[in-house]
Amino acid sequence: MKKRRTKKRPANEPQVEFSSPRGLWHDSEIRTVCIGCPQCPEFSVCGGLHTAIRLFDCTSLCTCADKSLCDNVCRLNATRFVERYREVGGFEFDNIPRADVITVGELPDVIPAVYHRSSRERRLRAPAVALPFRTLLGLRAEQLTTLSREYLAERFMIDPRSKIIISGVAKDRPLEAWWKYPHREKILESMKALDIDLITVPNFSLLTDVPRWDNLHAMKRIAITWAEFATAGLPTALHVNARTDRDYERWTAFIRAREEVTCLAFEFGTAAGWPGRIEWHVAHLCELARSIGRPMSIAVRGGVGQLRTLREVFERVIFIDTDSFTRTIRRRKADLTDIGRIRWRSAPTSAGAPLDDLFAGNIEAMAAWVRSGGPVERPRRPAPAAGGTQDGDDETGQSRLL
Repeated sequence: MKKRRTKKRPANEPQVEFSSPRGLWHDSEIRTVCIGCPQCPEFSVCGGLHTAIRLFDCTSLCTCADKSLCDNVCRLNATRFVERYREVGGFEFDNIPRADVITVGELPDVIPAVYHRSSRERRLRAPAVALPFRTLLGLRAEQLTTLSREYLAERFMIDPRSKIIISGVAKDRPLEAWWKYPHREKILESMKALDIDLITVPNFSLLTDVPRWDNLHAMKRIAITWAEFATAGLPTALHVNARTDRDYERWTAFIRAREEVTCLAFEFGTAAGWPGRIEWHVAHLCELARSIGRPMSIAVRGGVGQLRTLREVFERVIFIDTDSFTRTIRRRKADLTDIGRIRWRSAPTSAGAPLDDLFAGNIEAMAAWVRSGGPVERPRRPAPAAGGTQDGDDETGQSRLL
């Protein structure tokens, strides 16, 4: 097993980090299942791991000094495991409540993300905008329960008539806060009153350097949250986070059996967007769409180079553009080159100068680039060969979240 000791960490955190993140990628085509996996009680749900790094089973990934304090959902901490298992009602999807079919209305194929109003003086006029779910979670309880379109328009400096997507992609801490919030149904009622056009389910992380039970728990939380959103009457996109072939098989069966799932969400800005891995995820997403037997939409972040492939099988592909905002804040301007690439050049501004025009120009350039087919094919750089495994908190492919 290729691993190395980390600097001293708390007893409840892994004491070992693996030297190559790619060594923990699941690949059933060329790797055999870990020898201990078939004996696991959750093998039928999990499907086992096929990794280049030799593991007995996923418990080899639990290297906490004190197992009783382990933060992961892991059988080596029996008390916590039982609590988290009961918390989600088991790892199977068959007890997820059904919901009514809610059709997602017409939306632009490229939608800019807006994270805050800083450095802008005018309200952005755009057909639709994507707002961060995590920012809403940072509001006080009284604000959350009295949300209005005008409040969002003022807070984010947007046109109140713009269609609104709420993007659930965020770091784990705010998502955990949502999961623990005691009155989620009240918040969802407020969001329903906003006439939101689409909300993507929070992307609870599926890490590759943790025992599989933690992955199964995260996927069940995604499914439960989808059901809560859909039951509240919100047009909802199911975030299909997956680590293995079996995960995609389970999502496919779940979606095929539920006609109320009409839109998916995926985020390529993290480890799923690494060269050598993004193709694996895209292939599985396309196979999922083909096997469902009905038209499906998908909202994606990152992965511009894969949009052509996704458009071949999905009825509608909605691209959430995070670069326009993050690059604008860094005073960068988008230029389209003659060979079909986008180049971000420095665009310094004087102190206190507003960024409205720069932001609007970047949105226009990004939309034109994405609609033209995205990046021209070119040799890919190899994925990083060293360092810890990335998770939903790390960003590649598009700019890091603010």
